[in-house]
Amino acid sequence: MSATQLERFLGFLEQDPHNLPLMLSTADCAYQSGDLPLTKKLTQQALEIDDSNQQARALLGLSALAEGNIELAKSIFNKLIDQGITEPSIRYNLAYCLALEKQFQNSLNLLTDAEDQYPILPQMAHLKVQLHHHLAEIDEAIALALRIVTQYEEDRVLHGMLSSLYIDDMNFDAAKIHAEKAISSEQSNADAFSTLGTLALAEQDTAKASEYFSLALNSKQNHGRAWLGKAMAEMLQKNFASAIENLHSALQYMPNHLGTWQTLIWCYLAQHNIDQAEESTQQSLRVDPNFSETHGTLAIIHLIRGKIDDAQNSIRRALGLDRESFSGLYAQALLQHSQGNSEAAQVILGNLLDAEVLPNGISLKHVLTKLM
Repeated sequence: MSATQLERFLGFLEQDPHNLPLMLSTADCAYQSGDLPLTKKLTQQALEIDDSNQQARALLGLSALAEGNIELAKSIFNKLIDQGITEPSIRYNLAYCLALEKQFQNSLNLLTDAEDQYPILPQMAHLKVQLHHHLAEIDEAIALALRIVTQYEEDRVLHGMLSSLYIDDMNFDAAKIHAEKAISSEQSNADAFSTLGTLALAEQDTAKASEYFSLALNSKQNHGRAWLGKAMAEMLQKNFASAIENLHSALQYMPNHLGTWQTLIWCYLAQHNIDQAEESTQQSLRVDPNFSETHGTLAIIHLIRGKIDDAQNSIRRALGLDRESFSGLYAQALLQHSQGNSEAAQVILGNLLDAEVLPNGISLKHVLTKLM
């Protein structure tokens, strides 16, 4: 809605101030124009006329959501549903609120008919795909997205989502196909650009990767994976200070993403900032106390501090959780190479990215992209 249209509505409303349908149309126009104070003022006036008006309450909920008042918005949409108002838009808005609170399964439960509602509310299906992704239900997310894009090939949003899903599924060819489809008619798909950045990282092309991640962030500043990818590109170029800055940005949007915490720990280790590495390790353990990679990096920290018994205990914990834990095996090899000498261990860590301390010759550089 344009400002001119809003002015016209306000002019009509001034002549007929108690016209409820006109008041609600004006409130909707105000909302579409981004004028939230006016939207709330008009919806409150509408509710004074008709306290049970569903459209007014829905607009009030949308205004609260736009202002970031998730609790109020959730309360409003919940009340509408309790009153038997189960229209797709109301359920979608409540599901969106729940998703913002990370109540992913409860949110998903509201979207059972998302595919049927796609023609009138495609965002409902988009959210459902995202929720499956958040719940690590990759196969379900891919299947749902593919069913829809088979019918609606022009849905660039879903192609971008599919590109990210296929990265997680380690199907890089399919990821590239959908990323290219997502940006074929527009240049602002953050998921697609982030996918192309990840593919460039896998090929060790850090310059191209950085370019793609920057494009993703230009499109969507709160794209946590793009911040993580940008950090990894910086890390691979041994720009550890820049990498750490980008990792903290990533953690603002993905505070529970273990791969981001692990990358941050390795960055601090590369800087020989053992105190910050240990603090980040403890925070990672609070997210998930049973993640093998965290116990492996903790073992490295213990080894550097000369706490050999603690290092051995952490190595056993890491490899007990995952026999192929990279950081666990790295710590074990580091212990053997240094023969328990913390100074010798730090010399090896001085070439952290490229040091091939494992028997199979795999270095940290080769495993970083898997942390995304």
